[in-house]
Amino acid sequence: MRSEALEVHEVKLREKVKAARGRWDPEKRVWHVAMAQVLQLGMTARVAKAGPAAQPGSTRPQAE
Repeated sequence: MRSEALEVHEVKLREKVKAARGRWDPEKRVWHVAMAQVLQLGMTARVAKAGPAAQPGSTRPQAE
């Protein structure tokens, strides 16, 4: 699983992630999505780093 941060206004993208069986992590405020789905959705540039960098308040990849 990979972590993905989406902005609140990204409703359509959030719906795609949910349809891809993404799981919301309210503590870290990121979506967890299988890498195969990340690739299919074309979201590789938005993958958050694992470990401490994925903690709340850390820098997140920006939308393209």
